[in-house]
Amino acid sequence: LLRIGSDNDSVLLLQQYINVIAEVYPEVNSVELTGYFGTQTDRAVKAIQSLLGLEPNGLVGAITWNAITSLYSDIVNGSRLNEGQYPGFEIGR
Repeated sequence: LLRIGSDNDSVLLLQQYINVIAEVYPEVNSVELTGYFGTQTDRAVKAIQSLLGLEPNGLVGAITWNAITSLYSDIVNGSRLNEGQYPGFEIGR
């Protein structure tokens, strides 16, 4: 469980995910990459929880972690082009 006061590599990874999500969703503010779960990270987690229809309590347990990592993965993988695909390339109908 990650929450205010947590200070470890998992928080740093969470913050990296938050910053990628913040690039796509303006309601989520980016955070400093410190590895410390402070008020900035708490506000960002609550914004993501609200965005995903979860209770905005700022606690990052299994459900919130899985939701954040899934959203992060969708953003990162959805923005990559497949081999042979270029901007303006029609995928097909």
